[in-house]
Amino acid sequence: MTKRARFFSAVLLPCAALFVFGCQSVGIPGEKAKILRNLASEYFAIAGAYANLGRYENALTYYRLAERDKSYFTAARYESARMCALLTRWDEAEKIYAELLKNDPHNKDIASSIAYVRAMSGNLAGAEEAYKNLLLDNSYDAQLYENYIRILVAQKKGDEAKAAFETYKELFSSETSEPAIAKLAEL
Repeated sequence: MTKRARFFSAVLLPCAALFVFGCQSVGIPGEKAKILRNLASEYFAIAGAYANLGRYENALTYYRLAERDKSYFTAARYESARMCALLTRWDEAEKIYAELLKNDPHNKDIASSIAYVRAMSGNLAGAEEAYKNLLLDNSYDAQLYENYIRILVAQKKGDEAKAAFETYKELFSSETSEPAIAKLAEL
């Protein structure tokens, strides 16, 4: 065996093997993130299936697992809040919705969810304030007006409910739920 061959077999061959096999044990760059994203996708799908079955506690568990991946964080966090609301965990739901609203301050759906949670938890004054703020930017939304009127009626604020109903009639004269809202506003 030549001097060159001995050098190759003693030094270069083990180094080449270490390089080839060492790189394989490290994995492909970005592979771990892809695996975690796929797991988050699976968790999100499982959570959705549980939610559809009405098993909100299980759905909440899996939505929280999906929140670990940044590409699913916001959607999973929103669904976590929704599951908390369906489980009547009003304080927890409102806290999560408030966090989401802080990051997206003009999101009508999140703000509406906060108003709903406040109303359902018995915080009618907070719900009234939330609906009033929503109506400043969304005066075209009949459902928001209807909910606002319901909150005013629940607080026995008859004059304010009647005034809100008059505005509602002007804006939405052809709405199908007008008779029901009119009955509420009559007090």
